[in-house]
Amino acid sequence: MTAFIDVEDGSVRVDLGVVEASLVSSIPGVIASLGDGDDPAARRLNLPVAPGEPEIDDAWWRLVGSGLEVARNTDAFLISEKVSGDTEITLRLDLDEAESMMRSVNHARLILAARMGLDVAEDYHHLGENDTAVLDFLGWMVEMLTDSLTRIRF
Repeated sequence: MTAFIDVEDGSVRVDLGVVEASLVSSIPGVIASLGDGDDPAARRLNLPVAPGEPEIDDAWWRLVGSGLEVARNTDAFLISEKVSGDTEITLRLDLDEAESMMRSVNHARLILAARMGLDVAEDYHHLGENDTAVLDFLGWMVEMLTDSLTRIRF
């Protein structure tokens, strides 16, 4: 892996090699592909807010669901603006941009994991090497972005 994420001069520096940039540049498409209730990824991201009370759950998702979809797509748009999959790249992200990237990377990680059939931690051991490498990289990105944001804010 040739990626690096750290704090530099009050911003978050993200270095991505060609392979990592290619993976990150695919995140907007992964998020845009989120389907309806038949998509395991949609079920993962749209958990019941009132388990056992479908009326409350339906009302909440009717009121809030489209706003969450807009927010996910807005966050993903930042990646499409900043990352191209055909070259190494160094990004300098302000706090809002770093938070946006962190959310998008995490959403992509959850979407892909759900589609790979991960329901419990033990399922991870049944994945192929490429799938685990992708999920590990995305998890690492979320962790490093979170750490960088925490160090800047606190």
